[in-house]
Amino acid sequence: MKKDISKVLLLILGINVLIIVSALWIEYFLNIKPCVLCLYQRWIYYLATSLIIIFFLFRIKRKEIFIVLIILSLINFGVSGYHFGIEQGFFEETSSCKIENTGNIDKNQLLREMEKKNVVSCKDINFTILGLSLASINLIISLLLSLVYFKIHLWTKKIS
Repeated sequence: MKKDISKVLLLILGINVLIIVSALWIEYFLNIKPCVLCLYQRWIYYLATSLIIIFFLFRIKRKEIFIVLIILSLINFGVSGYHFGIEQGFFEETSSCKIENTGNIDKNQLLREMEKKNVVSCKDINFTILGLSLASINLIISLLLSLVYFKIHLWTKKIS
């Protein structure tokens, strides 16, 4: 059973690394800048990946690490759900996502302000895979990861 958990976690570690590398590839090689919510979602993957690496390196207490991974995945599910809702028009953008238009500003001045702020709107879908936005893909992945982490947590409770 312990080996099964390690194999599943190794697979999840690979998936997390693939997600992070893909996000960085899209940003730096395809030159598609992420919005603020995309960056928040990415940081959650950084944390989860770090925790899994710590699990393998130090064999820290299993139960606690899976609870934290469940919480991180659920937070990511919430953030990506909110992001997906913004893309679909269900929710308003947060102020950190919005490009504020103060009214009587000319387009050149607005463009300069946008470049200075370097803000990408969270409602704009700049990249899709099989017709799905990255927020919608992350919504699905984070839900699946939450379920897998919860299942692993149940396994660790049985064997301890």
